[in-house]
Amino acid sequence: MQKNEFVWGAIASFSFGSILLSAFSLVQKNLLGLPFSWSPKAFIVPIFFGGVSGIAIYLSNIRLRASRAQMRDFINNVEDLIQIVDKNGSFHFVNNAWLRTLGYSKQETKKLNVFEVIHPDYLEHCTDLFQSLFRKERDKIKMEVAFLTKDGKTIYLKGNANLQLKGKEPISTRSIFRNITEEKEAEYLRKLSENIFSNTKEGVIATDMKGQIKFANTAFVEITEYSKEELLRRNINSIFPVITPDSDITTQMISSLQESDTWQGELWTHKKNGEPYLLRMSVSAIHNEKGETINYAGIITDITRDKERERDLYDRAMHDNLTKLPNREMFYEFASTAQKEAEEKNKIFALLFLDLDNFKEINDQYGHLVGDRLLRALSQRLRNTIRESDIASRFGGDEFVILLKDIKTVENTKKVTQHIVDSISKPFTINDEKIYISASIGISFYSYKATIDRLLKNADEAMYKAKKDGKNRIQISLQAETRPIPKDAPL
Repeated sequence: MQKNEFVWGAIASFSFGSILLSAFSLVQKNLLGLPFSWSPKAFIVPIFFGGVSGIAIYLSNIRLRASRAQMRDFINNVEDLIQIVDKNGSFHFVNNAWLRTLGYSKQETKKLNVFEVIHPDYLEHCTDLFQSLFRKERDKIKMEVAFLTKDGKTIYLKGNANLQLKGKEPISTRSIFRNITEEKEAEYLRKLSENIFSNTKEGVIATDMKGQIKFANTAFVEITEYSKEELLRRNINSIFPVITPDSDITTQMISSLQESDTWQGELWTHKKNGEPYLLRMSVSAIHNEKGETINYAGIITDITRDKERERDLYDRAMHDNLTKLPNREMFYEFASTAQKEAEEKNKIFALLFLDLDNFKEINDQYGHLVGDRLLRALSQRLRNTIRESDIASRFGGDEFVILLKDIKTVENTKKVTQHIVDSISKPFTINDEKIYISASIGISFYSYKATIDRLLKNADEAMYKAKKDGKNRIQISLQAETRPIPKDAPL
């Protein structure tokens, strides 16, 4: 009987050992690869001193240690920043993400205080929050904070902080933060862009592929005089009806956008109230991640006043201040154009060099103010005497140069010139006083061998010949390169 009991006991022990080994094997497999070394002593002690209950406790401890190991592994590999800080601000724990993000080593955190890493702009607010936790006014807070990294960079964090108790005594706070620095920077750039678009003097607009307006800034509203609500209900074509003489500008814009995704140009259009104005516009295509065009963005500037100022400056630069006739520089532009037309179309033009006779005596007798008024009145007479296609210019003092375009004969040119002389000879009424003056004029004709300067020189020499011959008359240049053919022959 004792022998049988021993045998059955051995069998029972063997069976139980097999079950235990199986259980151990199962536990080991379920520990997610946690290292485990076989130790018979580890099983003998619970078997002999605790029986089945001892082994159950032992297995429970294994599971607990495995769970803690897994938790530590999770905490150290999670992307969120985790910290445990006591009431003095000392760090009791930080995870790998915290160390990696702020650039500190684990050893350095032992001498580091949380208030040293909080950005000064957030320090007072965070201090109040932590103190409210330790005063048990709340057990959890949501917060957004900025930390300073070891090298001084600012990072932005958002998360929760929980109060940790030992019994009823607060001992620490546990905080879990998500790094929102990139989101903050993106938000800052977005607001900056909105601020720039809202406050820039240039109008900014965005449309879809069909031209439907999706965005317009304040400047665009002010330029076009449409409200933002009106703009968002309209198509770009209804806002910018083209009234420029260049009827192909829309075609050019579309073609340029299709070829290079950009277009720049100027166009005349009108505002909501019908007032015409000149726009400088720059349009660019906006693409998605696949490179497909999804929107168009445009920047517009009202350059009407700029163009008016440019035109005014140009007019001032190209016209004589006293008489408002074209000056020497503008004359050369007209003369160059006339020369080009003459060469291309086989036409002839003439230059008349006019100098007033005895103008100095007028100034000496009546004064320079009267002399200036006389020059202005004479300039108006010249305008009324010549054709619109001709040009009268003042070179300075009492010297004037007249360009007669597309002349037919020498005799006809002489008649026009004599008419100018006769017109000047008629009295001018200045300050209720009649003033008489005359002019001497030299004539040169364009030929293919002559430059504008040569024509002027020859006409000037002919004018001095007229003065020498008695003044108040005309003289044709006889220089070979500008000498005319017989007087009644067509030129």
